[in-house]
Amino acid sequence: MSLPSIPLTQRTWETEFCKKPIVYKAFNIGLQSILLQVSDKNTPAKDRIDAIRQIVGECIVNKDEIDVNELPSFVLELLFIKIRCISVSDEVRLNFKCTNEIGNKSCGTPIEVVIDLETVDINVDAEHKSVIDAGGFKLHLKYPTIQMAADLADLGDGVTAEHVIKEFLVYITQGEEVWQMSDFGNEEKLEWVQGLGLDVQIDIMKNFFVNLPSIKIVKEFKCVTCGYDHKLEFNNLNQVFM
Repeated sequence: MSLPSIPLTQRTWETEFCKKPIVYKAFNIGLQSILLQVSDKNTPAKDRIDAIRQIVGECIVNKDEIDVNELPSFVLELLFIKIRCISVSDEVRLNFKCTNEIGNKSCGTPIEVVIDLETVDINVDAEHKSVIDAGGFKLHLKYPTIQMAADLADLGDGVTAEHVIKEFLVYITQGEEVWQMSDFGNEEKLEWVQGLGLDVQIDIMKNFFVNLPSIKIVKEFKCVTCGYDHKLEFNNLNQVFM
């Protein structure tokens, strides 16, 4: 006789940024060592994001429909938060010091801030668009995954706007006609992107890349010592753990 399997709490999340609903389950004990990497403030940002990806991948139930490696980075981060809510708590406590300047010195009062994780959502700028008009054609762009963001970061100053656009452009349409970028080689794609007008490049950078959707955590609180009003804003998980 084999040991019984104890079910873990499960939830389903539907978001406009995924074609299929995401079914996820709570953390299990086997993930504890990876979870410690996430919570350790000394973990390098890139390693923390990779740990989050591993954890979320283990907690997705419908893996045949949802590939963790294809999730937009902001969806992955909010999914991690949702999994934490059903596994540990829907609150996280962060410690700060009051930065208000009094005279020639900082107040410095220690403050514990409680953040309600149920209030965290994906923030989408009103001007943001993922489909760009270009001389009668429509350019359809995809949101960066964690791996895409890491690869671009590794390139540093060597990355150019045309290389970035090439990586994020999925397909082009004109009426009923569709050109899938996956059907073309890298050199051909890059040459095509380089032929775009400067106005199109500016439109893509300004209205797609600059204001990409992100998680949004906002917390306002007052210092009990000096009365200074603080406002914390985070748009990614690494900022929370820094």
